[in-house]
Amino acid sequence: MARTRLEPNADNATISELKETGRVGSSETALRCTAIQFLLAGTSRQQVCDALEVTERALRKWIKAFNCYGVDGLVAKKRPGRTRILSGKQAQELVALIEAPECVERTFWTAKGFHYVCKNEEQLLERLDQAIFDVIDHPDKTKRTSAIGTLI
Repeated sequence: MARTRLEPNADNATISELKETGRVGSSETALRCTAIQFLLAGTSRQQVCDALEVTERALRKWIKAFNCYGVDGLVAKKRPGRTRILSGKQAQELVALIEAPECVERTFWTAKGFHYVCKNEEQLLERLDQAIFDVIDHPDKTKRTSAIGTLI
């Protein structure tokens, strides 16, 4: 027995609401809203799939979400990703270190040199903390490099 064909419920949102949501949301949300707009305007499913380069299955999922939750069902949700390796503070410290190699008696960075310095991080942390505060206290570059030079 064939499955009944799901159609988008026009009572859930107007085409103008779909357009507005598509403009505000991500590109994925815009694609979903465009697909529903086409279907509400009377375009066939196959034409929508071909025009937007999506599968019939994806289109069915979007129609189901639209029928259940309205426009909110089409908004792309943030997906979980890889957890951060560095905390915000660690990232700031590394940026300060990269921007000021003078802090560790270097004039420029090589991958090997940077790895060595990061490996011996404990000795470096105190000097980096001071360098970060000096950078904040002296926003222009000339004062910043002179302040970092005093740490060496």
